[in-house]
Amino acid sequence: MKSDNKCNRIDAGKKIFENPNVQILRLNDHHYTVKSQTSKRKYDVIGTESGFVCTCPDHTFRKICCKHIHGVEFSIKYRNEVRESNKVTIPELNVTVCPKCTSENFVKHGIRKNKNYSIQRYFCNDCTKWFSFNLGFEGMKASPKIITSAMQLYRRIPEKRTEIH
Repeated sequence: MKSDNKCNRIDAGKKIFENPNVQILRLNDHHYTVKSQTSKRKYDVIGTESGFVCTCPDHTFRKICCKHIHGVEFSIKYRNEVRESNKVTIPELNVTVCPKCTSENFVKHGIRKNKNYSIQRYFCNDCTKWFSFNLGFEGMKASPKIITSAMQLYRRIPEKRTEIH
């Protein structure tokens, strides 16, 4: 009987997390407010050393993990998954060969500058071409890491979670 109630609370917590009309608001790493599914109340879910504590009657009187706590746990798990999947890695450029002729016979020859950035210039002794290794972020005011982070975050958030206002 207790296991059925626990499963019901876990399922209800998942519904709270997935429902765009019921909002879990993170105030800080240890304090969340969760809107009630049935009334206009808001419950505080606070993380302590011994676990989460909720101000709802179910947790207050029964001292068990309520659906609001489970909803917050799903939210934390989802946030950690997004954080892990959005780690930005900008690969090192291959500066060992000329991009025009793939020769290794090139030398550094000055720095190209404009108002947004400075970039190393190279000269290839075999094909006599000037080149530089561009990242594709020329003229951008934000760093490449910030731009790629924003693009990856935008691309990976499911539509259902972006409907929450």
